[in-house]
Amino acid sequence: MIPKILIVEDELIVAEDMKQMLQRLGYHVAGIAMDYSNATEIIKNVKPDLAILDINLGGNKSGIDVADFINNQEHSIPIIYASSNSDQDTVTKASKTRPNGFLVKPFQQDDLYASIETAMANFNDRSKSQRNNVLNDSIFVKDEHLYRKLLIEEIKFLKAEGNYTSICVNSKKHLVRGKLKEILDQLDNRFIRVHKSFAINLSKVEATGPSFIIIDEQEIPVGQTYQSALTKLLPKI
Repeated sequence: MIPKILIVEDELIVAEDMKQMLQRLGYHVAGIAMDYSNATEIIKNVKPDLAILDINLGGNKSGIDVADFINNQEHSIPIIYASSNSDQDTVTKASKTRPNGFLVKPFQQDDLYASIETAMANFNDRSKSQRNNVLNDSIFVKDEHLYRKLLIEEIKFLKAEGNYTSICVNSKKHLVRGKLKEILDQLDNRFIRVHKSFAINLSKVEATGPSFIIIDEQEIPVGQTYQSALTKLLPKI
């Protein structure tokens, strides 16, 4: 998937130049925001995969405020600061928002590329580490500002939601960042994929039909590709 990148920059010429660099590098530009309000609106509606933030936006709120907004979202994204101010005080304030990179203006296209790729890799590694912060019988998933413990045996099924996955536990669903396969790789062999959009906990299956199974009274489709393997795992008499 090609990352969608948000540019937050109050100088239009600089923003357009950065946009052209990103497009030449093959990235999608999620939008250009010139102030805090515009930036938060794009973040909520477009859901970019990475944000490049100018620190000084010329208004009451800065790029650091935008970073705080991003970090307080349920699904955080990597942050790169791009600023002409690299003095100690500015860097200290910016570092408190845990950015994934810092570009000093003016910068070259190669610098931008290296910063983005490093930020994405480090962010994904950190997210994976957080998801892997497990006990043998549990995982921790992000719930607003906290990471909540889920018992693996209580997970009933998982559903793909684009670049996110819903984890169904009892009557509650937890939406976590990561594709279904990535989340499934974190779990044990009780969990198998039964459809391009669903994976299940075998121990939670209550009934089976010709092309579906039932878990917690919910009918979950079984794709033709997965039917043979599922039949072997759920022998009938």
